[in-house]
Amino acid sequence: MEHYLIREHWLKPGFKRITKDWTLTDNFRLVPENVEDMLLDVFKHFNIDYSNMDTRNYIEYEYPFWQKKPEKEIKALTVEMIIESARAGR
Repeated sequence: MEHYLIREHWLKPGFKRITKDWTLTDNFRLVPENVEDMLLDVFKHFNIDYSNMDTRNYIEYEYPFWQKKPEKEIKALTVEMIIESARAGR
């Protein structure tokens, strides 16, 4: 989990305090591929069953210009939701 520290400022030392309402794509500023990797790390670290999770509900993927983007509402995946999943083990 030490791979996901968020700096207060890119040039200065110090880290931001993560709050429960942070979203993975907005506050962490991760690209979709990195969000998936981070989620897998978190799920494995806390023994969360992620077999039923569809990341397409929470992450907006990039599609080639010739492929139509699905018209699907992207839900915000917050740190609080991940904490609740860890508590429930699912």
